[in-house]
Amino acid sequence: MGYIKKRTLGGSYGLPSIFNHWIPDISPRIRRLGLAVILLSYLAASTHLYLAGGVRLGYPSLMMVPVLLASLLFGVPGVLPSALPAALLITALGSQFSDGAVWVTELPFRSLLYVLIGMMVAIPIHIYAFYSRKLNYVMRHDPGTGLPGRRALFETLDQVFKSPLQLKTKNGLAVISINNIHDISHTFGYEAADTLIAALWEQLIDAFESHATVYHYNRDCLAVLFFSSDENLTKQTRTVECIFERSIIYEGLPIHFDAHIGYARLSGDDRREVVNRAESASEYAREMGMRSALYTSAMALDKRQNLILMGGLLDALHSAELTLHFQPKINLKTGQLVGFEALSRWQHPTLGNVPPDRFIPLIERTALIHAFSLWAIETALIKFNSFKKQGVLTVVAVNLSSHNLINDEFPKQVIHLLDKYNVDSCYLEFEITESEIMRNPEKAIEVLKELSGMPISISIDDFGTGYSSLAYLHKLPATQIKIDRSFIQDINHDSGLRKIVSAAIVLAHSLGMKVVAEGVETEDQYRLLERLGCDSAQGYLIARPMPDDQILKWFEQWVAPSLTADLYEA
Repeated sequence: MGYIKKRTLGGSYGLPSIFNHWIPDISPRIRRLGLAVILLSYLAASTHLYLAGGVRLGYPSLMMVPVLLASLLFGVPGVLPSALPAALLITALGSQFSDGAVWVTELPFRSLLYVLIGMMVAIPIHIYAFYSRKLNYVMRHDPGTGLPGRRALFETLDQVFKSPLQLKTKNGLAVISINNIHDISHTFGYEAADTLIAALWEQLIDAFESHATVYHYNRDCLAVLFFSSDENLTKQTRTVECIFERSIIYEGLPIHFDAHIGYARLSGDDRREVVNRAESASEYAREMGMRSALYTSAMALDKRQNLILMGGLLDALHSAELTLHFQPKINLKTGQLVGFEALSRWQHPTLGNVPPDRFIPLIERTALIHAFSLWAIETALIKFNSFKKQGVLTVVAVNLSSHNLINDEFPKQVIHLLDKYNVDSCYLEFEITESEIMRNPEKAIEVLKELSGMPISISIDDFGTGYSSLAYLHKLPATQIKIDRSFIQDINHDSGLRKIVSAAIVLAHSLGMKVVAEGVETEDQYRLLERLGCDSAQGYLIARPMPDDQILKWFEQWVAPSLTADLYEA
């Protein structure tokens, strides 16, 4: 565990001293040039007054030029060093052409006059410089943590790309997405979250090698510019990952940052592109369940395709691009059809056939999941009526998302669709994975009970692969479970799998549920499952998912393997 230690935040974008507040933001080169001009102004004014015969015959106001220049270039600190020489010079030149009394009367007066004139210029310059620096600091830093922000990161990247020598100190960018920072902020307050991020900044500085700079890029995101060789990057990555495997102690409580890290090399000259690459790698790490990932060109292609898919979804819902295919489920003992599972398919105009495991996870991240689920239910009901007219009367199952189960309006929308297409609710079935249920089990059970009371059959999909919470299993208003294909694939050759499947069947039957085996591909699997007491099966042995216009042909030709064996033995 790490403990919060005090370390001063800041960097090249801070205000290093109060003295600098008084000096305008002017480059050293211009200041050096200005100093030369000031000295020349002294010389020019002095020469003019000397040749003109003193202040009475010349233009003594010329001596104010170097004072004004010094006030402009150096602010308040430049007033006194410029006013005193000016007063001394003009008094000395005046004394050559008059008595010595001018030293007593005019020197203090001229000194005060030049100081006042210089201050009248320098103080507004000082005020402008102070607020200009303050504004620049605020624009470049996060107000809560004091860390350099997005603008500072982009400015540094611009400097790196303009100077190849900079690549010797900065050649990589890491983007760290903190997934639970909002939960921390809401629980402990924003000041606590800022303190924790500052503590994380300290650990990141220590973890990365020299020349690393940490930026508070977004509220939930840090960025690190660093230098690392290809050989050392793997080791450095592991060191950074270790930070997020430890908790940070805040007021005696251990706080864990749930974070994903994306790495990208600094290449090209587009700062936005480099940041996009690191962000893509961070997003890829999150999707793959990894702590960190290094950017590859394939990630950019995936991200672009994902945006294309999401942009075209609404049009696809109202066109022929999105369709449903149907995979039959049959009774293992009788070989009779007991239902169809509706599976979505997307024939994209530019990307071609997009598999459901590619686009459905994208949809589930957005509010479009509600429209998509209602489209699937409505399309399934339309096809049910079509099957019914052809003499195929059976249950149609549609997959749901956890987002549907937290929508209070969802049951009403289902009733509306059933009434609209005049379909009895007993012919509709909803499948949902146990992992989806366990995201919000209390709310999910509440909605599922409302659906089952219509009555609509509820099936627990991919049983055994998710949380498998037995504490909630007996509370679910489910009518059946579906054993995942991963348990069926080697069931004939693995006694352990057979015992697991047999136990699942016994458990489900004891709870009054039927059992469907997914992924049945061989007759040996079919017969073994029948002997184990499994009720139904689904898989390529029976049929692949097919479009609705092929259902009747399959139905007329279907003969169950067990029935074929019985006829052969007879």
